Amino acid sequence: MKHATLLLAGAALAATAAPAGAQTLFGNACAGQSGLVPTLQNVGLPIVGDTWQLEISGVPSGFGYLLVGLSNSFSPLVGSTLPVDLGTLLADPAWAGCDLNIDPGFLIQTHSLDALGKKTLLFPGFPPGSIYFQWLGLDPDFLAFSKIAGLSQGLEMEGRLPSGVDPGDLVITEISKDTSFAFDSQGEWIELYNTTGSAIDIEGFVLRDDDGDTHTIDAAGFGVVVPAGGYITLGIDGDCTLNGGISHAYVYSGFFMSNGSDEVVLEDFNQIVIDAVAYDNGVTFPDDEGATLSLDPTKLNAVDNDDGANWSSATCPLGVGCGFIYATDLGTPGADNGTCTTPPPPVSTGAVVFVEVMKDPLAVDDLFGEWFEIVNATGAAVDLDGYTFASGLQVFTVAGPLVVPAGGRQLFMRDNDALDNGGIDGAALGAYEYDPNGGGLWNMGNGAETLQVFDSLGTLVGRLAYDDGVLFPDDEGVAFGLDPAVAATEANTDDGANWCNQSSVIPGGTDLGTPGAANDACIFVPACLGSGEIIVTEFMQNPSAVGDGVGEWIEIHNTTAGSIDIEGWILRDNDTDSHVIDNGGSGVFVPAGGYLVLGVSGDTFVNGGVNVGYVYSGVNLGNSDDEIVLENGAGVVCCVEYDNGATFPDGNGAAAQLDPTKLDVASAADGANWSLATTPFGAGDLGTPGSVNP
Repeated sequence: MKHATLLLAGAALAATAAPAGAQTLFGNACAGQSGLVPTLQNVGLPIVGDTWQLEISGVPSGFGYLLVGLSNSFSPLVGSTLPVDLGTLLADPAWAGCDLNIDPGFLIQTHSLDALGKKTLLFPGFPPGSIYFQWLGLDPDFLAFSKIAGLSQGLEMEGRLPSGVDPGDLVITEISKDTSFAFDSQGEWIELYNTTGSAIDIEGFVLRDDDGDTHTIDAAGFGVVVPAGGYITLGIDGDCTLNGGISHAYVYSGFFMSNGSDEVVLEDFNQIVIDAVAYDNGVTFPDDEGATLSLDPTKLNAVDNDDGANWSSATCPLGVGCGFIYATDLGTPGADNGTCTTPPPPVSTGAVVFVEVMKDPLAVDDLFGEWFEIVNATGAAVDLDGYTFASGLQVFTVAGPLVVPAGGRQLFMRDNDALDNGGIDGAALGAYEYDPNGGGLWNMGNGAETLQVFDSLGTLVGRLAYDDGVLFPDDEGVAFGLDPAVAATEANTDDGANWCNQSSVIPGGTDLGTPGAANDACIFVPACLGSGEIIVTEFMQNPSAVGDGVGEWIEIHNTTAGSIDIEGWILRDNDTDSHVIDNGGSGVFVPAGGYLVLGVSGDTFVNGGVNVGYVYSGVNLGNSDDEIVLENGAGVVCCVEYDNGATFPDGNGAAAQLDPTKLDVASAADGANWSLATTPFGAGDLGTPGSVNP
């Protein structure tokens, strides 16, 4: 094992107390030709901040040597032979042949060092020019000599043994800086890999950045060992139930990693940098919330890990680990980054179904106003006593009988007091109060969050994962509820399209919701509609065969029995793109029941081979999400809001096509009625511009 233990360099110290002024001989009283006997003044057990003195009874004028001797003394502290023993310190030329062994009553002890790991030895009273230094094969980096401030004739001798760990022996291989399932203050951690064939103890090493965060690894002398060829993690929180289920080898404090750019530096107790990584807010290093920075497992060295191109976002879920909840954040703590052994998340039995959630009240603070409702989806009454509810990694357990009849509802409130929670009399509604008086012990995230419930045996019996407004409703001051027109099953609750904002005002309050009562009916109205005489039936927002600047186009369809002139109409999005259709007064006609293609270029040699009926400018179709709005003097005629693949298809080189059996304005507004084209045209992209969709 490579020893990283701090050792005293420069003195042999007393292990037991003795009367002040008592003299203890070094060696066998070999005085040498000068007649001087080196002695140690014992002033008791050394502690941090103590000053110990080595004294000589007299110094003949004109000579005297400080001789640093080498030996192979066995150290009881480390449990092995030391490479250097500085128990024998003072001698003159005649002492070289003396048998100068360290007195058995004196030991080298780590606790004799000061807070910086150094030891100061004072040599007062030497006349000028009487001290000479003789180096006997020692590394000059090991001992440093300088004058002591305020002592004209004094000398300071500082020394410490090298850690025995070379730069690159330990490599930073994984960094968890921006957690999603846990709070950053609990979920941050760093993984180290030992590239050598020997175990390395890093107690006494320093973890720091370049901006003042620093932590000295201190395990009270028990060591923090990285096994040969193995991994360990150092984490900010050792609680498995809060940190993502990780058993850290060591828990640190005072070191925090920025979610943007920061440094992770590991140095030994001699301030030698063993490894360092400087990530850069996504410029070259990955930067995904909820996924660790993971070093390529074929690049496990301190050179390659400096290059952000050798890092990627982890893809393996943390899972349960040593915790209770299945953590969905991604990483492989303490293991090869190329291997994922995490089992899939447990499947819920669906016995308990979440049906209404108030996660972001407006009338009062979240600490008092959050609540949710569940339904017993089984065919028999269920006592929830001992059931555990989880929001991310936070949990509360029902204490005491709480029987919910078959098919019945149960309200859970953070605070039952109507004066605190926004007007709801929780006690009157039979609500279970789980975090009263703004305790902050169980919070529902206002963004994306996973709610889970486990029975008293730890079986997952219900879950709900909402998504920060992607598919689920996400409005402040409004509870979202499961559509009462669909069955209360977990399969239905998984689909955000089955949820809607509640419309009823909470009695006694101002927020909207139906705590303790049936949910409001959901009336699903597409956000984007119009009069519908002209509708969008196909669009190419991301061509592959040619550039977007020449290859974008929109196909429109006349749903009526008469020709429609669209000159003077406006083509726009909901931001700043806009174009007034202008053909010099000659009209732009869409035949009855027919199609017309609008495009950014009319040249078939450059636009991918599209026959364009009208060329527009000033409107660019976003490759991810955007709006296509067509309006006349009376208002919006047709509107399509595509959404980066959430409900509308999102292709590259393939047009989005409306189902030809659903040629109406409401169907055109619903992404479920669209698919990607499969028919090649022109230069090789896929679509049927100007024709009926297949």
